[in-house]
Amino acid sequence: MKSTEQKSLEDRIEIFIGRLTELKGNRSTIKLSKALKIHNNTLNYIFARERKPSLEVALAVADMTGCSLDYLFGRSQESKGCSKCRDKNAIITRQSQLLQSLSENVKEQVALLGEMETVENLTRSSQSKKKK
Repeated sequence: MKSTEQKSLEDRIEIFIGRLTELKGNRSTIKLSKALKIHNNTLNYIFARERKPSLEVALAVADMTGCSLDYLFGRSQESKGCSKCRDKNAIITRQSQLLQSLSENVKEQVALLGEMETVENLTRSSQSKKKK
C-alpha cells in the first residue's frame, strides 16, 4: 500500500513540475528563481527530479501565479483563480485568432497575386500582338 501512496505523490510532483515548466516558458531558471525569490540551484534540482519541491517553493509558485496548491499539484483541474493561467489562456486564444486572421489574409494576398500575374500576362500578350 505504501508504494501506491508514493506513486501518487510522485505523479503529483510531476504535475507540479509540468505546471512550473509552463510558468517558466522561455525564461531561464535564473530569471524564474529570481521571480520566485528562491535559489536557482533549488529549481535546477527540481527540474532534474533530484529534489522534491519544498513547501516554500510550492507557496512561492502559488503566490506568483495566484493558483491554489491543489491546482499546482493536480488535485484540482480548476485554474480559475490562477492569474497567470488566465493570462496565458487569453494569450493563446488571441494568438489563435491572429493566426486564423493572418491565414485568411495570406490566402487573399495569394489570390490577388495570382490575379495580378494573370493581368500582367494578358498585358504582355496584348502588347506583343500590337508590336506585330
